[in-house]
Amino acid sequence: MTGGNAEHPLRRTFSELMHLRMLPLVAPPFRVRQWLLLQNGPVRDATRDWLAGIGAPAEALDKGRFERRDGDATRIWEQHTEFATITELLSDDADDLIPDSPWLDGLPGAVFRSIEVVVAPRGAPAPDPAQFDPARLVSAFVFDGAARIWSDYSLKAEGAGRIWIEDLALANDEPARLVQTLLEVGNYRKLALLGFPEARGLLPWLSEAEDRHASLARALTAPDGDDEALLGALTRLATEVEDRAAAIRFRMGATFAYQRLTLDRLHSLRETRIAGYSGPTEFIERRLLPAIRTCEVVERRLTDLSERIARTCNLISLRQGLALERQNQAILTNMNRRADLQVRLQQLVEGFSVFALSYYVLGLLGYVLKPFGDKDHGAAYWMAMATPAVLALVWLGLTLVKRRVHTEVDP
Repeated sequence: MTGGNAEHPLRRTFSELMHLRMLPLVAPPFRVRQWLLLQNGPVRDATRDWLAGIGAPAEALDKGRFERRDGDATRIWEQHTEFATITELLSDDADDLIPDSPWLDGLPGAVFRSIEVVVAPRGAPAPDPAQFDPARLVSAFVFDGAARIWSDYSLKAEGAGRIWIEDLALANDEPARLVQTLLEVGNYRKLALLGFPEARGLLPWLSEAEDRHASLARALTAPDGDDEALLGALTRLATEVEDRAAAIRFRMGATFAYQRLTLDRLHSLRETRIAGYSGPTEFIERRLLPAIRTCEVVERRLTDLSERIARTCNLISLRQGLALERQNQAILTNMNRRADLQVRLQQLVEGFSVFALSYYVLGLLGYVLKPFGDKDHGAAYWMAMATPAVLALVWLGLTLVKRRVHTEVDP
């Protein structure tokens, strides 16, 4: 009941989400066979046609799950982000491997994993040793001792792996949950390894790229180095690094996510070690973690190389900036020197201007005084007497004019 409030559109979706990816509740003995198919690229339309071919409703593709009972078998199709699974469940304890599902025909993708899980009832005899490689046999109590599992994590002649479970005290939905957990452990473990070939294939190029960067970094110390050429080479190297990083970013992220899911599912097994046997956690971690560490190292080296290239580019830019600053300082020094020279020339010109104007004024004054001269004191005498005064007046006049001009320019 929601009263008078409207129901959130995702309420029932999230409620149903809590029960997705679950196997039907079946009491031992029963067997489960699962196929995992990798689906790269656009497969939605092909999957829709395939679902129609097996009689699934139109909304099955949106839900990502379709389940149907066919005689003694229950078949389940589930769609995940980059893979799909077909799971078949039979309520018997036959020793023969469940044959390939008829649903495999036409489903887009390549089979990446195939596994059969046999759940034997309480008191059933131990599995036939011929089913497993004794050198690789893995066995442990799980679910706090409620069951014991056997496997060797290897493909049989039929092209599928096998896990054998002895029910010791499983109750309620524990058989289905145990089988689901073991299926997910194997699926996520194998999916996590998809990043390992890409990481390992990148190691030779990565070592060569690190050597190239080291060589370019050493070239920075050369006194006659060409900064423009170095910067161009570093830019090309940085582009290559970013291209490689972008190409593996999704795969590395998925690898680390699958690894965490694998470890989470192993933890939920709550296993107890049996003397003389490796447990699933020990066996899987010993083989999975080295591949994950390789992926982590490659991702870390790519990130570190990108950062070192950026620092080297910054050093070149800093050196270019310092060189440019020195050039600017030299230009400013030359400009100051030229300005000082111009001021001195201006002062010299002003001095000559005083004499030139004074000479012109005295010439005019000579014409004025010449008619008034006498025999004792001619015009030349009066002009000589007036010369100091004319020079002083002209200098004073020019000084006042220059000061007024400076006041108008810089008020």
